[in-house]
Amino acid sequence: MCPRFALAFPASRLREMTRIDNPLDFPPRYNIAPTQPVVAIRRGPNNGRESLLVRWGLVPGWVKDPSDFPLLINARVESAAEKPSFRDAMSHGRCIIPASGYYEWKKGPGNQKQPFYVHPEDGGFFALAGLMTSWEGPNGEVVDTAAILTQPATGDLAKIHPRTPVALRAHQFDLWLDTANIRKKEALTVVEPIWDLGIVAFPVDRRVGSTRVEGPELIQPIDLDAAGTDGPPPSPKKRAAAAKPAKAAKLDKPAKPSGQGELF
Repeated sequence: MCPRFALAFPASRLREMTRIDNPLDFPPRYNIAPTQPVVAIRRGPNNGRESLLVRWGLVPGWVKDPSDFPLLINARVESAAEKPSFRDAMSHGRCIIPASGYYEWKKGPGNQKQPFYVHPEDGGFFALAGLMTSWEGPNGEVVDTAAILTQPATGDLAKIHPRTPVALRAHQFDLWLDTANIRKKEALTVVEPIWDLGIVAFPVDRRVGSTRVEGPELIQPIDLDAAGTDGPPPSPKKRAAAAKPAKAAKLDKPAKPSGQGELF
């Protein structure tokens, strides 16, 4: 499976809607992949909120060598409070990871996978429930890392993939971020089906499966009937070309599902 999400929401609006004390000036991204930097929001000094860049792929502090540890991009809500990899972050490292939308792959005929883009119907952003921790290397280097909390899918999203991320409403931000006063069991009361928040999902270009491809065209809907079973329709340039069409871009192979390590 190919885990991806987008953050192309104006930084000024994100600052206004989340009340961040130290807003980051981030460029629009349409194909964010694991191990890349993502924006995270956590509780800051004087009960405020601060933003920072973290590595997508949580590494618990007790890990000796991250290269020998599985990439944890997700934490299942059913077990995150108890699993050794996540329970400390559930108590002390809860954060919010903003996303304009996320991609999920649906299996089709012949095990072909079609990516779908899922985003808020109102044009806003998802405030994804995240878990964050810091890993310190042998030479004193410190790396902040994070994973996204996930839950079983509901509604039409369940027809695409069996799981979705956990997204927060604005009035739930403080409850989720207040690790000083809110225990993890109470914090988990924020979990509700993402389908109930009002979302839109549609098929998009399969090129999103390559980390080398970036741009707003990745979140444009495609017509699967016009595309046929071999993928999206060719570009106007290819259709106009009289010569032999160029080879399609080589896609990264989807990662095999691995429990806690799979996408939403």
